[in-house]
Amino acid sequence: MRRRAQAYIGEHARLTLSAVTVFEVVRGRHQAQQIDRAAQFLAWAQNAEVLAFDDKSARIGGEIAGALLRTGTTIGVADVLIAATAIANNLTLASANLAHYQRLVPFGLSIENWRNPV
Repeated sequence: MRRRAQAYIGEHARLTLSAVTVFEVVRGRHQAQQIDRAAQFLAWAQNAEVLAFDDKSARIGGEIAGALLRTGTTIGVADVLIAATAIANNLTLASANLAHYQRLVPFGLSIENWRNPV
């Protein structure tokens, strides 16, 4: 994925991340006691545009989460928040985790598989 991100940055000058994505990466690195890797990610992410989880994202995320719970098709809360941020900002979500995100296409999510080679 790093190669994909570098190619994207080369084409668009910077990467856009959700604040929830930053949280997820830092949490995961700290949980794995990889503090140095968390710091490396944060240093790298300083050049990215980080989108806040705002009121529009919250409304969209709440609608999605409610619909998923009603049908018994749940995914992680962070995945819903990340997707809602992409939808609210009219952006395509690039991820290697298509198993969860494909369920959100009916809610307006556009996804790109970053497992595909560059």
